[in-house]
Amino acid sequence: KESSDGSHDGIVWGATGMQGWRVSMEDSHVTDAPLDGFPGARLFAVFDGHGGAAIARICKTKVPEIVVADLQGGKPPAEALTNAFHGVDIHLRTPEGLGEL
Repeated sequence: KESSDGSHDGIVWGATGMQGWRVSMEDSHVTDAPLDGFPGARLFAVFDGHGGAAIARICKTKVPEIVVADLQGGKPPAEALTNAFHGVDIHLRTPEGLGEL
């Protein structure tokens, strides 16, 4: 079991991951990730490892990057989040993305 917690600007958070019966932990999460250019905004996310641990790790890195780029480009938050997951799917079909698996 892996746990973490913290607080920032009045937001208090906690996260716990437990692998259960699997051989290794396949999930990943982002807690209290600042969104560059958006003071006070934070990203919290859980990436379920049903697609494997590598997919969850890639999401942990790529989703915040894409969300920030879209927000900086003027897209609303809901669209930025949707685009982030679509962007990860597209990334995973590239030679670079396949190499990360």
